[in-house]
Parts: sequence; C-alpha cells; structure tokens
Amino acid sequence: ALVSFPYVDCSAIKQYLAGSQGLNLLAIVQAKIIHLEIDWYHGCSTEGCLRKAVRVGQKYMCAKHDMTELSIERYNCEATISDGSDSSFTCKVYDKEVVQLLGIECKALLDLADSDNKKVDSYKQMLYENCYTLKIRIKEQNFRGITKNQATLVSCTQN
Repeated sequence: ALVSFPYVDCSAIKQYLAGSQGLNLLAIVQAKIIHLEIDWYHGCSTEGCLRKAVRVGQKYMCAKHDMTELSIERYNCEATISDGSDSSFTCKVYDKEVVQLLGIECKALLDLADSDNKKVDSYKQMLYENCYTLKIRIKEQNFRGITKNQATLVSCTQN
C-alpha cells in the first residue's frame, strides 16, 4: 500500500532509501536541486507510451508496439536534492518533470547542445537558483538483479 508523508527533510528521505526493502511511499520536501545529470533515450512515438524504443534497421520499436519510423527523445535524468542541511539524496527525474523544471523539451536541448553548450549550462544554472516543493516517490526497484529503494521525482512546484 502507498503511504504518504507530509513534509519531511532530506535526511529522512536518505534514511528511507537506505532502510528496509519493500517501501512504497510518497514524501514531500522543500529543497533545491543542486545537480542535474542530464541523460536521455529514444522513446516510443505511440501516444501515451513511455517505453524505450530500440532501433531496428531504419525504424524504432518498443516492447509493446509495432515498428514506427519515429522515436521521441525523452529525458532520463538524475538529480541531487538538498534542503540546505548537510544531507542530500539522489533521485530519478523523467521527461515530464525535467521539461517542467528546465522549460525545454529534450530534442530542443539536444539540438542546442550541438551548437552552444553554454546555453545548456544556463538552463541548469537557472534550475539551481530556485527552491521547490518536490513530491518524491520511494519504491523498491529491481534492476539487473539488484533490489534497492529508489527515489523518483513525481511532481514539483517552484516556491
């Protein structure tokens, strides 16, 4: 069952991440994003599908849908969050939330990075200057045989 906690600090989230397996909770923290590691993937172009698309010849295909000529570049990032104390934690941040935070779609940022990397840094710098109310989901994940609690940013509002 999903358990919700109103406002907590970064040290509490860090404890949840290191704690017992099997967690499924939402926590809200007021904090700054102090680092954003930008990464991306080719996503399925079928509306509503967020799966990774694999290139097969000249087309793309996800595990659920038929081949398509197109793929959509989507963010798959990691952010370091701090509330100003000595404590911080890392969480996954996916496409919708990164677009909301940076104000630019993944493809546009990739095109910009090809021509002017300083512009990309300016987007990140603006992000680092603001304080946010962040809703974090902490849930047990299994990746390549390793089970651990993972934090994912599910919504954010600038304070």
